[in-house]
Amino acid sequence: MSAREEIKNYPFLLKGILRKDNLWFEVESLQERLKRNLVKIDYLYKIMFHITILVFECSQRKNNFLKTLRIDQIYLSKNEKYSDVFIFEEDQLNFTQEQQPPQKLLFNLFHSLGFDLPYDCFKINNYSLERLLNHLFINIFEEKKKDKQVIITEAQILQQLYNIEIIGNNYNQSFSKVVVIKKPFYINSSADSIVVKWVKFKTEEERAYLKTEIKLLESLSNCERIAKLYCYDNFADQQFFFMKHYDKTLEQLNNEIGQQQLNWGDLMHLIKQMLLALKELHSKGIYHRDLKPQNIMFEYISENRIIQQMKCVLIDFNRSKMPNYLQSQSREQTFYEGTPQYQPPEGTQDKYGPPYDIWQLGYIIQCMLLRKNNSVFSNLRNRPIEQQEYDQIFQQDQILVKTNYKNLSSIIFKMMHHDPQERPKELQEIEEFFNKLV
Repeated sequence: MSAREEIKNYPFLLKGILRKDNLWFEVESLQERLKRNLVKIDYLYKIMFHITILVFECSQRKNNFLKTLRIDQIYLSKNEKYSDVFIFEEDQLNFTQEQQPPQKLLFNLFHSLGFDLPYDCFKINNYSLERLLNHLFINIFEEKKKDKQVIITEAQILQQLYNIEIIGNNYNQSFSKVVVIKKPFYINSSADSIVVKWVKFKTEEERAYLKTEIKLLESLSNCERIAKLYCYDNFADQQFFFMKHYDKTLEQLNNEIGQQQLNWGDLMHLIKQMLLALKELHSKGIYHRDLKPQNIMFEYISENRIIQQMKCVLIDFNRSKMPNYLQSQSREQTFYEGTPQYQPPEGTQDKYGPPYDIWQLGYIIQCMLLRKNNSVFSNLRNRPIEQQEYDQIFQQDQILVKTNYKNLSSIIFKMMHHDPQERPKELQEIEEFFNKLV
């Protein structure tokens, strides 16, 4: 099977979609739970929250996937403290009757459970979803009952709706957070903890970026050196990615090492690992476009916890260039905006290829060698950069690299060449160079 054929058969990783032949926890249907009178009203509201976002996301991502939604086809964990809901792919694939629109499926389900809401509440659009979720939140969160204007935080949602135990914070910004959590029961992993990446988007453009990242991570789910997405959830203006927990970013490693020089063995290992990760990505026809130390992660593969026993994994693909054969069901970003401090001199392009990522990797390696970024380049925002100005910016860096790392200077300078056509065409050339070094 070709890489293109393999990548097109990617899984649908929306939280709540399961297969009966790959089930690792016990479930019972909502119908069975209701027969035993074990569903309290506040618990039912939580169930309907999960069902609502599942239906809305199915309609957005795979409009022909959801064909039926009866209470005997909605499943819950047998552990009654959890309100997470699940549907099986087999039930949808084996359904032979005429498919009903998502709005009608959701309306019928709500009314069968005693909810008296008008049909318009279930229109498949962002406004209806927001109204419906707000109605559910008022009956789930005590704070919302007392004051309808209260904003429910992502931590409250994770803890009260997903029953998630937060262990710590890895990253904390106003519109983006990464929290370490105890592994939920619905994540099939031997690890004790995973991370949840939470993003709140403000524009449709940002929503498009997140859709790109989901689709790419789904398509790369079998790749060894690409961040592992277990599942995701998406509702209103918020996105949750449930992902594997890795040990350190390259930025963290650099900070731990400080100003001291990396020993040769450690340096070569890190460079070769980054090359292997990027090579795997490029083999799928995907270009990252936002390589930087924060988006390059490493995990220890032995108990020794030494640098030369670390594996590189790439993360954060919301700015990545999606290949044509993955674009059929999602809108490609209309504008690219990466991280200016790591953007090549040519800036935004109509077409992208390996030289763009190769420049970014070359600059990252140079910064590792010199133990610092180029401060002038870091503060420069305008692109493209003319060659004369570019040469002047990096003149002193090139002198230092040539003086201290003469055997590496030729490949670093070629990777960072001002002209993309003069850079290595593929990563293979760079890999062969480093493999020849002792």
